Formats: sequence, structure tokens, C-alpha cells
Amino acid sequence: MSPQSKENNPELSIITINYQTDDLVVNLVQKLVPRLGVEIIIVDNSPTDSLHHKLPKRSDVQYFFTGKNLGFSGGNNYGLSKARGEWLFLLNSDTLVSTEDVLKLLSETKKCKYLVSAPKLIQPDGKIQNNVGYLDSFFKHPLNYLFVRPRFLRCSSVKEPIQVDLLTGSAMLIHNSVFKQIGLLDEKNFFMYYEDIDFSYRLHQKGVSVLYDPDVRILHLGGASSDQDTRQKNKNYQHGLNIYLKKNRGSLALVLNRLFHFIS
Repeated sequence: MSPQSKENNPELSIITINYQTDDLVVNLVQKLVPRLGVEIIIVDNSPTDSLHHKLPKRSDVQYFFTGKNLGFSGGNNYGLSKARGEWLFLLNSDTLVSTEDVLKLLSETKKCKYLVSAPKLIQPDGKIQNNVGYLDSFFKHPLNYLFVRPRFLRCSSVKEPIQVDLLTGSAMLIHNSVFKQIGLLDEKNFFMYYEDIDFSYRLHQKGVSVLYDPDVRILHLGGASSDQDTRQKNKNYQHGLNIYLKKNRGSLALVLNRLFHFIS
């Protein structure tokens, strides 16, 4: 984080990445009205910096053009390197949420004494996404444990804030001490897909639980950037899955997983 005095630092940094989704980012920023103690950091991975001229001229909005596509992990890590907040909110560009709702999530997270939290994600059709879940023990589910498979919670049935093990990357609120404890997103191995599950696995290994707060709702349009090239999306997803399994369980587990997948 920036070595400025604590008094000059915002409490919250909202970080979002742009990759040829200019209009979505502009809509998101307009929804995130200025609030004391909140900064917004835009990391632009697009080929050109056309977004820069479309953003509102606000002192709380910082724009960074990378000049290349750093991917999800690299882009977020770049944003984290520029952030000054005690709390960091990694937020997809294809979402819509008010500043008040983000601060509500922050307040509930602090009140419940968690360091990581996730809101409820709702699709445009009203369907609730399953964006949190659990990492099973060997005795709970041997195959899930062997292949480090996330078991996602049916979020539509959750009415009260609860503790979970994992969260997806669309909206992640994280205290800055967590990155010091377990490191940043793994940009060396993950370009896009499964870096959030890998991050959750590292949280789980360190005993850092996640709060899921269904009272805070965020509209998630879903996949606006990655869906521009379906073939590349599928390739990135499979690559991320393979890297995740090999990294956390070894090459043998990767081979066995392919075999189980083939048999099923």
C-alpha cells in the first residue's frame, strides 16, 4: 500500500478492471457516488485508453492504463499496488452497486469481525448466483477433498449472514492485512479463472473464514469481458482448472481428475 500517513488514507478502495467494457465501467462509476473515505481505482487492460476520456472527472476516481492485458489476477494486483485503503473491494466491471451498499457490506463485515466477505449477486433476470461455498474435508467428501473441488452453496436459500470458506472474484471485500498474510492473487499461474478459488483455498489453509452477507445485493450482468471470445474463454477456464489442481494437489491428481471426468 502507498506509504502515506494513515490519516490521509481512505478506509476503502474499490478496484475494478476494464477490458474493452468502457460503457459498463462508466455506468458502474456513476453508480458509485463519491463518499468520504472511499477511493475508486480503475485498471484498464484494454488495447487503448479510450475509457479515460469517458470517465467522470472526480477526485475519488483514479485511472491507470496498463498498456496490455494483465488478466484478472495481474490487473487486480496492479490495482492493489496503487490502493491506499485499509479495506479493498475487488469488483467486476460488469456489476452495478451503490456506494451505500458497499459501505453496508463493510460495516457488517467489521461488526461480525471478519476480514473477508462477499455480497449476494443477482443476475438481470432475478436469479441469485451461487458465489460462495465450502472446501470439504476428507471425511466430509473424499473426492472433493482430493481434487480441491469447491462445493458451492445454494445462495437463494440463505437469509442471514453466514460463515463460508470460499468466494468468487466478482465481488470480494478483503482487509489489507490478509494480503500480507497469504499474498496477492497468483498472477504467475493464473491469467483468468480459478485464481479466486486458489485465493480462497489459501485463505482456508490459513484459517481465514469468509462472511456471506445476503442483505447486500449487487447486480451482476456476467461475463461481459470474457464472453467476447467464447473459445478463448473456455480455453482459459480449462487452463485455470488444470493449474489450480496441479498447484494444490500435484500432477497425479490432475491425471486422475481427467480420468474421472472422462468416465463420468
